[in-house]
Amino acid sequence: MYLQSSGFCGYDVWLDKKEEAEFCSISKRTFTPHISNHHSSAHDWSAHIAIHGPQSVRHGWEWYEMGFFACWMPSRSITLLCFDLAVKSQLEIQSMLCPQDAVRDHISQWEARRSQETDYFLLHEIARHGVHVSETLNVAVRSLDAMQHHRERFYTANDLVRDSNACKRWDKNEITLFTIGWICPLPLEKEAARLVLDEEYPQDEVQYQSAFYLGGRIGNHKVVIGVQRRIGLSSAAILAEKMRAGFPNIKYLLLVGIAGGVPRYGPAGAVSEIVLGDVVVSSPRGNHGGVLQYDKGAWEGQGRLNFRGHTNGVPGDLMAAVNNFRAEGSSKTNIAEVLRQMRLKLDDERQHQYDDPGPGRDRLFQDTYEHQGTELDDCRECCDADYVSSRFDRGGGATRFVDKPSVHFGNIASSNQLQISAVERNRVQQEHDVICFEMEAAGVMDEYLCVVVRGICDYADSHKNKGWQNYAAATAAAYAKGLLNIIPAIDATSNAQSAEQTSLQQPANITNMTFGNNTNGIQGRDFHGNVQVGRH
Repeated sequence: MYLQSSGFCGYDVWLDKKEEAEFCSISKRTFTPHISNHHSSAHDWSAHIAIHGPQSVRHGWEWYEMGFFACWMPSRSITLLCFDLAVKSQLEIQSMLCPQDAVRDHISQWEARRSQETDYFLLHEIARHGVHVSETLNVAVRSLDAMQHHRERFYTANDLVRDSNACKRWDKNEITLFTIGWICPLPLEKEAARLVLDEEYPQDEVQYQSAFYLGGRIGNHKVVIGVQRRIGLSSAAILAEKMRAGFPNIKYLLLVGIAGGVPRYGPAGAVSEIVLGDVVVSSPRGNHGGVLQYDKGAWEGQGRLNFRGHTNGVPGDLMAAVNNFRAEGSSKTNIAEVLRQMRLKLDDERQHQYDDPGPGRDRLFQDTYEHQGTELDDCRECCDADYVSSRFDRGGGATRFVDKPSVHFGNIASSNQLQISAVERNRVQQEHDVICFEMEAAGVMDEYLCVVVRGICDYADSHKNKGWQNYAAATAAAYAKGLLNIIPAIDATSNAQSAEQTSLQQPANITNMTFGNNTNGIQGRDFHGNVQVGRH
């Protein structure tokens, strides 16, 4: 007997050999006879208006809604198909997506409480309409089946079939293999990091602990690369915390990206002349361990900030690797060769994305000359070229070659504010002996010991432009790859045991100290709690 309620919903799940969901289809159809007629023109159709099905002149009911949800193979994509679905039915579908038996039992219990229908003409109309719905539903099911097979043929013909496990989250065993954490503040820096990988793992980008990571190999090291959600010290600290918690065998953290550089520091000459595209590496200098938060402290009289922004130093064994790499010179750094290999991985349209813009686009304005346009305006269009210093040569008349950036070692100034004042840049440089400005490192170094590598894309003044950002990100990534290549392979098992022992120790207060004119000082602890003493 047909009563007011008629319909079904159900699902079909196919499992692979590992008993994981490989294919899932969900369908649902409702049949509501007692509704009013709808009359509309061909130009006034919407999902809220009843369509299809014969209408009864006497009772004014019709087939009102039919909904299908088809969930395709998870390893490829998810497709949602809806037919004639009223908005009011969406919540109903969510509550009724259960096995067909459960729906049948629910309807049976509901019908048992109903009185028997005696209007046989109405029953005949309902039965006739039910047959029409069943026939139409059969066509729809066959159509969905045909669409599924068509999709299969399309993927096979175009070689788009992927391994069913390709997009799985990294399991516990895979997570423990990563020993290097690579932090990128910006997406463009992550793209540069991707290009220096010797091998990119097939997991592609995966989500773990609400953060997206890229996994790969550089030399003998398994590297996990993460990008911050936003710029700033706190965001960098959050990402570092998640990486160390999610990948427990990480021994070293590298923070690699772009920054603003100090044009000249130290004695005159090419060694202390920074040009765009050069690389700066955090290294203990003076009273600091390589990174300092220059806007942290207590304000005193006459607007003076009593500086209290010391951070941890670079780990001793990682600093030793930096010094060894520094001693090798350009013969081992070989940034130019890494840049060449990066470009070979790009298609024709992006082939020149990481080209050296050249000294002609390296514009250093006088300190007192501010940018004349908005932050989006190019200096070539709004600023007076008479205030520009030539950057075709380095200090001391040294020649500047394409794809031959210099690498500088010293303190990096970090804060939550973007440095856009040449006057303020010079003041901080003179007070704290810094050579680079950025916005993330202090947030990481406060809690975790790492090395910071920055490619110089501007001069930390008001004359900002994006023309050097890609190249600066590439040179920083190229240096970081070279540094990892000279570090011996890390045993993830022994590193896990050492990390576990370290976690049982009480955290120590790390300070950077010097005495009088003596520049020998304690610069920090490594990941395993060993005090390191360094000479500058």
